[in-house]
Amino acid sequence: KVEQICKKLVEIQHTMKHRRSQAALASALCAPIRRLPIEILCRIFHMCIPTNKILRSKPSVAPLLLCRVCNAWKNIATNDPALW
Repeated sequence: KVEQICKKLVEIQHTMKHRRSQAALASALCAPIRRLPIEILCRIFHMCIPTNKILRSKPSVAPLLLCRVCNAWKNIATNDPALW
C-alpha cells in the first residue's frame, strides 16, 4: 500500500510540474509586449542599436542580442535591414 501511495505521489508531482510549465508558457504568451505592433517593436529595437558599428557584431549587443530573445523578435530583427 505504501508503494502505491508513493507511486501516486510521483505521478501527482509530475502532473503539477507539467501544469506549472504550461501556466508559465500561457503567462508569457499573454505578456503585454506580445501585443505591441511590429512597427513599435522595430522602433524600440532601433533605439537599442549602438552607434559604434563595431559593437553591433557582438552577440551581447543589439541587434544580435534581440535575435536571441525569442523567435518572434528574431524574425522582426532579421527582416529589418535598418538594424544591420
